[in-house]
Amino acid sequence: MLVLILGPSGVGKGTQIKLLQERHPEFIFPKSVSTRKMRPNESDGNPYYFISNDQFDEYIQNNDFLEYAVVHQSARYGTLKKPVKEALLENKTIIKELDIQGLKNILATIKQGDADFLKNHLKTIFIMPPNEETLIERITGRSEIKEIELNARLESARNEINDAHLCTDIVDTDTKDTVEEVYKKLEAVIL
Repeated sequence: MLVLILGPSGVGKGTQIKLLQERHPEFIFPKSVSTRKMRPNESDGNPYYFISNDQFDEYIQNNDFLEYAVVHQSARYGTLKKPVKEALLENKTIIKELDIQGLKNILATIKQGDADFLKNHLKTIFIMPPNEETLIERITGRSEIKEIELNARLESARNEINDAHLCTDIVDTDTKDTVEEVYKKLEAVIL
């Protein structure tokens, strides 16, 4: 099963995926490829496989992507089909964080017949925030953020929440939920 985990910025997707990695070493967590420049604390494969624009174009021409997108009007990111398909053939559970746009791209790829191997092997889980106030607290609590960026993130969050119905499952969270309680809800849906 390919399990895609979605939700707005600040909902805790990254934290939940780290817990899944720690507690389920049998799961596969494929890396995306990216054309952005590697930062000093990064390496190839951590957090992405860094490739050239020419290589990215070649992947597009060869129909090698499940989904890809341009982010912040410059760098491109993509999920390759091959590692996902290989893991599915080995009956593995694959966990991947994705945004709604990526999900729409994958659903379109399946509809076009370019990812038949995913039919009946795709689970999409949207982690629903308790409310907007909690999202604001989480987003502003991580780092200093300008009001214009906060407003952009909140607008994105509203749009993502409006498209949550595209997912096969929704994990509702409450303001009183601990990280562990959210994890148990998410794990139960995956398993």
